[in-house]
Amino acid sequence: MGAQGGWPFVAYADTPAQTLASRIGPSMTPREAAYIVGQVAVGMAFAHDAGVAHGDVQPYLVRISDAGQVDLLGLEVSFEAVPAPSAQSLAGPLGSSDPGQARRLLMRRDVTSLGMLLHHTLVDRPALDEPDTTQAAVRLPPTGRETVRLPWVPGRVIPQALRVVADRATERQESARYLSARTLVRALEDWLQAESLFGADVLAVLADRIRAAGLLPATPGTGERAARMALMESERTQDLAEVVLEDPALAFELLRQVNTAQERNASGLGSGPVLTVTRAVAMLGMQGVRRAALSIRPWPGSLDATAATRLRRHLDRCRFAARVAQAVRPKGFEGEVVYLVTLMQSLGGLAVRHHFQSEAVQIEAIASQKVSEESPELVGDESAAMAVLGVDFEAVAASVVKSWGLGPTTLRVMRRMPLGTPVHTGGEDDEILRATASCALEAVEAMDREPARRDSAIARVAHRYATALSLSERDLRWALGELAPGPQTSSEREGAL
Repeated sequence: MGAQGGWPFVAYADTPAQTLASRIGPSMTPREAAYIVGQVAVGMAFAHDAGVAHGDVQPYLVRISDAGQVDLLGLEVSFEAVPAPSAQSLAGPLGSSDPGQARRLLMRRDVTSLGMLLHHTLVDRPALDEPDTTQAAVRLPPTGRETVRLPWVPGRVIPQALRVVADRATERQESARYLSARTLVRALEDWLQAESLFGADVLAVLADRIRAAGLLPATPGTGERAARMALMESERTQDLAEVVLEDPALAFELLRQVNTAQERNASGLGSGPVLTVTRAVAMLGMQGVRRAALSIRPWPGSLDATAATRLRRHLDRCRFAARVAQAVRPKGFEGEVVYLVTLMQSLGGLAVRHHFQSEAVQIEAIASQKVSEESPELVGDESAAMAVLGVDFEAVAASVVKSWGLGPTTLRVMRRMPLGTPVHTGGEDDEILRATASCALEAVEAMDREPARRDSAIARVAHRYATALSLSERDLRWALGELAPGPQTSSEREGAL
């Protein structure tokens, strides 16, 4: 520090580094943002412990070296370094004529500014569109009237736990914010530690839990019925397959067994993936089906009553979608294959609801939120899963079926068609099968919309798949009305739609 020509200055070592302002952008990950802001908060906490407030936390005053060291510039010209007359001039905006009280208020504003800095780094856009972090902080109560919450940005996934930390740092009610820089540091460090232990290894955790408890618990009654039928030599394979299809847990277990065996000894069991229960039953034999049925944990497994209700409700929706897919499938496609592919496109959501109960609650809550106040669109399951788990449902499902020995063709078929883009199949059977399952799932989701938007949502689904599947809106509505649980007569179901 020194003076030149009567002007004070502060000089820093000219080391290879860049400012946070130049680093903020689409390539910055949530983990990187949390680490950098956390390091700034650590420095701020030590300054506050020494009775020094910064007063002007800005992205261009945070410097990050090539080695990853984070420095906060400007403490030398902080509140404590300001001459007395200027310090008194700060009292008006801070609401106190007492320099000590003004300093404490300024420290509190420092913490709110850190929240604004975290918001900016996470969404690549300054809060309230105000690039000056301090000015944005002033616009929150008690000095302002604005509200700052992290928006949902398409293509930019922010884990839910980190979103909670960021939103608390900028809470509208001042008493609900972090009371000090030290408490913000602890929140960010806790998230970073949890993310490193869980987030990156969620698929490994899932694999361990599946090995211990199975993919899904048996649907009440169905597994026992299948086990009894397997003892009756007179039962036809097709009849047994129809019973198995009513229990996704048993259907998935049979597919796992035959495809894992095929991977070990392809020449002995035939080539290509097995995607029908009928073929799986024929390959395993009646006793093999019975052993599989008895090996699955009975309902509700390890789930508590509330989680079991949620999983049962989702299972019912998935089976309903599978029946709709059978009803709208193009000619020439086997109904059982269509049914199973539809279930497999739902496999990720089913596995998460069974093995990550608390996270599933968060995902459902986030998925039902609007992307923004101006948009009628909802966040959706895939984005919500990314926000909570760090992986989407498709990645979860892919990790499961890869362990069964199923290859790229099956992995492609069980991926849902991307939203927001036209549906093209190129006439390929695999793509038509994939589109049929996706259409049914989207149609069932459209039925969950509020009544004012349900009709138009179903119409959009029909229009989206009309060319690819030669599907009319009338046919789709008929399938939804005829197969939907609820009203018993056809006329009542059609009236409900």
